[in-house]
Amino acid sequence: MIAIITLLQPTASLLAQCGELNSFTSDDTEFCSGETLTLSIDGFNIQDDSKVEFYWSLTSGFDPYNNEGTLISSELVEYDHCDEDPEVAAFIVNGCGTEENSEYVIIESGGGIYIDDILIEIAPGNTIFGSQNDYPGSSQCPWTDGDASYLSGCSSIIELGAGDFVPPNAILFIQLSDGFNEDVDVSQLCGADGCVYVVKNSCLRTIGSFSNGTSTGLRTTNFELGCTSQSVTYDTDDIGPNGDYVDGDGNAFSSNCSDSPPANISSYDIDATLNNIDYLIPDSWCNETIYLKAIVIDDDLDDCCTSIESNEFSIDVLCP
Repeated sequence: MIAIITLLQPTASLLAQCGELNSFTSDDTEFCSGETLTLSIDGFNIQDDSKVEFYWSLTSGFDPYNNEGTLISSELVEYDHCDEDPEVAAFIVNGCGTEENSEYVIIESGGGIYIDDILIEIAPGNTIFGSQNDYPGSSQCPWTDGDASYLSGCSSIIELGAGDFVPPNAILFIQLSDGFNEDVDVSQLCGADGCVYVVKNSCLRTIGSFSNGTSTGLRTTNFELGCTSQSVTYDTDDIGPNGDYVDGDGNAFSSNCSDSPPANISSYDIDATLNNIDYLIPDSWCNETIYLKAIVIDDDLDDCCTSIESNEFSIDVLCP
């Protein structure tokens, strides 16, 4: 029997933040009975160890997410999120409400970042008066689910906590106290499909995380971000009224209290690779058109992304 392969176009383009599976490729275009069909596929911006499942069907346009098609095999994604480092975009130094409950940090995720890898080593003068004022992200003050109720301006504000992953090309909003209660418009931070992510310090701080204009001299904060670290030094003499913030280079700026500082939303495409799939063409496929598709399983999809799927790949199997 002979297998003739036809490639169909993807039904829809995918958002960069959500990742993408590329087109199938095959080792050949013609196969005889008993030979092995080898399928190759890769993609980009898909979290490491995500499971990709491969399905076949007799029906074009079938949807494995709706339990359509028959599973052939599965493979795990290999992806290095450290190919592009996360960066500190800005942090509020002079909060607009109660100081400790209105400070926050904005992180550009780069190739992606694990919440558990984030540690904010604030200046020594801001860690006094009790263990609740320890470093955000430390063992004393671990991360917990963010509170999206205080953020507005994006269609999808996704709460993350310990063990979660921020996808590439996204913005993470870090609430620096469990008592965070400042309303903030984050419309400048919306990523693909209107998504922004929020996480919160589990400790109820009693003092601010950053010294402002009531102090004097330089202050340095070290941000451990998993793939990299970034130290930001600013001069407290440059900090003025409520809403003043510092960018990742230590420059001070003023803003109104209702809107977040701006950030750059990256558009990196970082390779995600998978092992090839080998499949013995069965006699039951004789004189049929077989449609094939790959998907990232639901459990490994970010809340912002409803699907990551390949194009549909068809094989016409001709038996003498």
